[in-house]
Amino acid sequence: NFISAARFGYFLRRGLQRLDLERSLGQGSGSLSDWMGSLTPADAVELARAATKEAQRAVQHHATQLFGSEIELLQQLDYGPDAVQQLQLSDESRRRLSLEAAAFGAALFDAESSAGRRYRLEY
Repeated sequence: NFISAARFGYFLRRGLQRLDLERSLGQGSGSLSDWMGSLTPADAVELARAATKEAQRAVQHHATQLFGSEIELLQQLDYGPDAVQQLQLSDESRRRLSLEAAAFGAALFDAESSAGRRYRLEY
């Protein structure tokens, strides 16, 4: 799922930022993987959630542009699963799309951080 993979990329960048902050305060140590493994489920969910409404809308907009409106897709389901238009992707294309989504999420985090220093964002 594109949105899930984008959230994962966002989660990685946000986690790295938080680990760097903890390291600068003398509290964090070890690898990002170790640090993330020690998170509580609630903290992990919070890190994966886009911090601003603008970032949430950007993920949704990008997914809609790639795959179509979620509402339209759900309406197609009213006519049965066969009525929903399917993407035919090879395994390699699926992996590439997931990597693109994760990269989009990571870049979105960076853009959100940069924009937050210059503009007032909705949290």
